[in-house]
Amino acid sequence: MPLTYFEYGTLAAFRAFARAALDVVILEVGLGGRLDAVNIVDADVAVVTTIDLDHMDYLGPTRADIAYEKAGIFRAGRPVVCAEPDPPPTMTEHARAIGAPFLQIGRDFGYVAEDRQWRYWGPGGDRFGLPVPSLRGAYQLANAATALAVVGLLQDRLHVDAGAIRDGSLRSEPPGALPGASGPARDRARRRAQSARRARARGYARGHGLLSGKRSPCSACSPTRMSPA
Repeated sequence: MPLTYFEYGTLAAFRAFARAALDVVILEVGLGGRLDAVNIVDADVAVVTTIDLDHMDYLGPTRADIAYEKAGIFRAGRPVVCAEPDPPPTMTEHARAIGAPFLQIGRDFGYVAEDRQWRYWGPGGDRFGLPVPSLRGAYQLANAATALAVVGLLQDRLHVDAGAIRDGSLRSEPPGALPGASGPARDRARRRAQSARRARARGYARGHGLLSGKRSPCSACSPTRMSPA
């Protein structure tokens, strides 16, 4: 079977990712999902943002049809994070049928918009005093909360520190740093790795003029957080 231009490009991107030995890869699934070339990957977490009427000639005339096509990226035993507050039953039923844990915004995770900041709750624990996205609105905050939910789900699997997002970095811990450790030893190793990442992020930010040394007004919540210069 001949490959399309997009399929060649997708395979070339996968080859580049593999050669770079990346810690984390985020893939945007194209048309629909179920039959998209990117769906060749068995992702650790599947993410659904919104379910709108689009590409109806290919995906079907209703949200239920489109939701079913999007659900084609789910994998058995792998979690789904859904930012759509009202997903059609075709999506949730498919997740249930294959045994994919389904996390829905407003039920399993979410956000609270405040005056000059916002708060996240969900996998990975509550996070307070978060900076508001440049485009402030319900969609932007929902997407940001969805991203934090994904990081929260993956931090135990990939040893990713969700708090590092506020320090301007997202780094996985060195291979072999934590496997085999348990209890207090594992916790100490995790704290050391987190402290090292935050120190690197602050040093980079200071060196590039991104941060000043003054304390954040929310230092009670996050004593090491820096304020924009």
